[in-house]
Amino acid sequence: MLRPLILPVYLPCFFINGGTAMLVPLLPLYLADVGLSDSVLGLVIAAAGIGGMASQIGWGRLIDRVGENNVLILAVAVIVCSVAVFGVIGSAVALGALRLFGGAGSAGWVLSRQTFLTHATDPATRGKAMALFGGTTRSAFLIGPVIAGAVAEFAGFPAAFLVAGITTAIGAVPLIFLRQRDTIDPTVERGAEEQRSTPATRPSLRPHLHNLVLAGSGQVLVIAARSGRFVVLPLIGESVGLSPADVGLLIGLGGLADLLLFPIAGLLMDRFGRLYAIVPAFTLMGAGLFLLAAASTGLAVTIAAVVIGIGNGLGSGTMLTLSADLAPADAPSGFLAALGTIRDAGKVAGPLAVGIITDGALRDTPAIAALGFPVYHQSSHGSTWARHHMPFSHDEPITCAGVFVMPGDIVVGDEEGAVIIPAKLAEEVARDAVAQELREEFAIERVAAGDSVHGVFPLTDERRADFEAWVAAREQG
Repeated sequence: MLRPLILPVYLPCFFINGGTAMLVPLLPLYLADVGLSDSVLGLVIAAAGIGGMASQIGWGRLIDRVGENNVLILAVAVIVCSVAVFGVIGSAVALGALRLFGGAGSAGWVLSRQTFLTHATDPATRGKAMALFGGTTRSAFLIGPVIAGAVAEFAGFPAAFLVAGITTAIGAVPLIFLRQRDTIDPTVERGAEEQRSTPATRPSLRPHLHNLVLAGSGQVLVIAARSGRFVVLPLIGESVGLSPADVGLLIGLGGLADLLLFPIAGLLMDRFGRLYAIVPAFTLMGAGLFLLAAASTGLAVTIAAVVIGIGNGLGSGTMLTLSADLAPADAPSGFLAALGTIRDAGKVAGPLAVGIITDGALRDTPAIAALGFPVYHQSSHGSTWARHHMPFSHDEPITCAGVFVMPGDIVVGDEEGAVIIPAKLAEEVARDAVAQELREEFAIERVAAGDSVHGVFPLTDERRADFEAWVAAREQG
């Protein structure tokens, strides 16, 4: 049943993900090594998610035009170009741009295989096929970080990134020989003229908007947790004295626990239903992240990594299977691309949303500042009474620094402080914030050109026409 999928799906998946897995220990350690600040480091890593978000719809349309296999080959070429030279660049802007393109390439190859599998599998056995897809990814994450850590330690970061690029490139080789075929079953005619002539992806999504929002809201949180752990695991591992090789081995160990359980995920999904894999998987992942937050030794970090790996293993293929189940059978690429755009928001949020806010004091603040994620606290204190600092509960309403916070509220922080945005106001605040940013950018540009600040900041009715013309010019350009 699954054997015909080995060459077009699972073999490329192993090598492409092998190259991606090598980046897990390399990226945070290399970016810290070139001297980037914690906030810039997080932005560079999160750029991959931004690239994925920005490119998903475009990849979906390209799949409709040229087919899944051709899209995979193009996407792999983009990834290889962005990875192979990473280790010889020190500019934060250039590194962010490379991650942006790398994220776009990753989105393209995943969408191409997800669309392929959606056409090629029956819903009754789709769980096993998607779980094996996820399991192949996990097997790559078992090996890739170990190799990358060893190469970085003994040959340096440039060599390690080059090896990652070469490994990714190997994943496109099987598809070069399969370019003439886009499906396994000839009766699944992806290339039907009426489907390829669809002018845009958006119209086909309207009847499925409810499913898109419902599935996307859960998946974005899952992906945020998954991507966020790849930032904190290397950094916390380094903070407790682990070398790059040790960090790579640690991630590989978590991957081993992950790998051993993916067959169970497929069995649970196909025999009992999707939720029988989803609920225990993400419960365990949450427990592992709590353990990681409290870890202060290499052993504690290792235990947390294994627990996270077990949960992630039980979740193998769950998001892909659920997405394929909800996708319209006649034209899944547009739905999967839109869902991928929402899901990739988690890749952006994960590296940036890792942080701590407390209305009290922290000890060891110099060490905490070196961990690489944002921490906000009232003061510093040398107390070692652990029983006074044990977590009591989570996901409950609290008051922090005089501000009432509900579960689901959005926390936004930068170098100046943190604010809480009530969930029901998030859309309104985001809209107003974007508008305010535009007004401030207009003011800065006009003052730099020699205008007086009067009338442009704050914007007056007399200058509003100039501002609206400036916005229109930007949108057209």
